[in-house]
Amino acid sequence: MALIYCRECGRTISDTAPMCPYCGSPQSMPPSMPSGMQQGMQQGMQYGQNTPYYEPENKNNVWIYVISALIGVLLFVVIFLLFSTFAPQCNRSSNKETTSQQQTTTDNTSEKSHHHSDYDYRNYDYTSKHAEIEAWKGVVSSRRLDEGDIAGMSNDDLCLLRNLIYAKHGYIFKKSRFREFFSAYSWYSPRHSNVSHSLNSIENYNVDFIKRHEW
Repeated sequence: MALIYCRECGRTISDTAPMCPYCGSPQSMPPSMPSGMQQGMQQGMQYGQNTPYYEPENKNNVWIYVISALIGVLLFVVIFLLFSTFAPQCNRSSNKETTSQQQTTTDNTSEKSHHHSDYDYRNYDYTSKHAEIEAWKGVVSSRRLDEGDIAGMSNDDLCLLRNLIYAKHGYIFKKSRFREFFSAYSWYSPRHSNVSHSLNSIENYNVDFIKRHEW
């Protein structure tokens, strides 16, 4: 048994008493009254309040959590789509730059020999090599060169022989000495700034072979 305060006179009475023994005021709650309201009225009477106090029961805000989750998923999808759209473009741009750099490197090495400067060619007599280069024209594309083929050749001879392979495919030389030398041949027609894709397997082998012997 618990003690409560009478809602009329405020005296202490039993919570099971149907009415206040002091003032005769009814104390029992209507059977249809919600439990939350009954508890509120009892709390109000305990604090001497004449007005019943009702505190509604708490409910989970399910819809708030559902909407928050949907917004989070939507943001994730948007970020993923943006990344998927722009990342491949960046990769393609990077690949194009790398390919361009590789082609530039190939073009430059077609004219230059390893560890050789412009000064080394100044005393080289190109005009005396026309007959030799004409004889090599068919060889460099039809069979692989060996050590016996290049025995006794100077570094300048090797460089000129290597550039013969590029000249056959119409390479546009940047160096005037090669441009002038191969322009003397009727078969030379400068058309391309990069001819590496035009070389056959034998020509590619001979280019690499000559490069290994240049110094």
